Amino acid sequence: MKIIRKRFLIIIILFAFPSSLFAQSIISIEPDTAQTGQGLNIGIFGQGTHFEQAPSMSVWLSQGSSIIYGSGYFPVDDTFMVVWFDIPADAKLGLHDMNVYNDIDGTLTLDNCLTINPGAIAIVSVDPDSAQQGQTLTVAISGRGTHFDQGSGTTVWFGQESTTTVWPVSNILLLARFDIPQQAQTGLKDISVYNDIDGTLNLYNSFTIAPFNPELISVTPGAAYQGQKLSVRITGKNTTFEQGSGAIAWLSQGDSLIFPKNINTIGQSWWFPGSTMEVADFDIPADADTGMWNLHTFSEIDGHLMLADGFLITRPGDLTCDGSVNFFDLAVLADSWLEGTGP
Repeated sequence: MKIIRKRFLIIIILFAFPSSLFAQSIISIEPDTAQTGQGLNIGIFGQGTHFEQAPSMSVWLSQGSSIIYGSGYFPVDDTFMVVWFDIPADAKLGLHDMNVYNDIDGTLTLDNCLTINPGAIAIVSVDPDSAQQGQTLTVAISGRGTHFDQGSGTTVWFGQESTTTVWPVSNILLLARFDIPQQAQTGLKDISVYNDIDGTLNLYNSFTIAPFNPELISVTPGAAYQGQKLSVRITGKNTTFEQGSGAIAWLSQGDSLIFPKNINTIGQSWWFPGSTMEVADFDIPADADTGMWNLHTFSEIDGHLMLADGFLITRPGDLTCDGSVNFFDLAVLADSWLEGTGP
């Protein structure tokens, strides 16, 4: 009778507490292979696990001290989830352990379950991936399984244009400086990299050359009195004042024109890399018409550019151009000086 009672008690325990009698574990993954540089979803199958119930989860691959964390996961139920992995291009090859941690199950490990194989050698990205005609810029080229640092004779080009300077940062990262010709054909271009180990690698339709689009963005100060002598700073975006010969500037209002005595390029604009600034010295005629004037520049590369209503000429003290000097002019003057645009 005692034996029967013991067996009955064991059966009750088995049915009442099944999960407590089977240790949580990872039993398999699918797929069980990956390549360097690959992004893939891996299904993880558990036994007695709580993937869906757990409030949070950490999943990672490990080989010794090398760790690759999953970048996202989706629990389908308590015993199955899908995890997204981005395998680095320089990941260690061979067998890796799959590890899962949550507050309920603790850390679970399936040893030597995933094999990472060498991926195909390739260029995987270019950043930035666009430029304008006439622009000079440095691009970062990322590779998978490449030998940018180890290889010699490295050359980078798109179409018929090659870089002037190349800096291998590592075997999978390369910096290249491009001087885009002013007359370069616009549209999508292939980026090509050559070295004596990898040979020639191409990333097709990966780089866009856009039409040259220079513009004037500001003139400082932006106002002057009749009869005033002043120097103004003209800033352009995507402009090439220093490269164009015979660069000139002037103000216009209807048929009236005011040309500066001198004009000098002062170099690159800090706020807009690839653009330039120039200084023009104006003698505003004492009888110049008051009101808004257009600012113009011209160079052989940029052509004719105009900043409409970019400059204000007033009677001495009459900043509102209402024909008299009053409180409103003082308010405008104070605001202009605070903004750095007053005469």
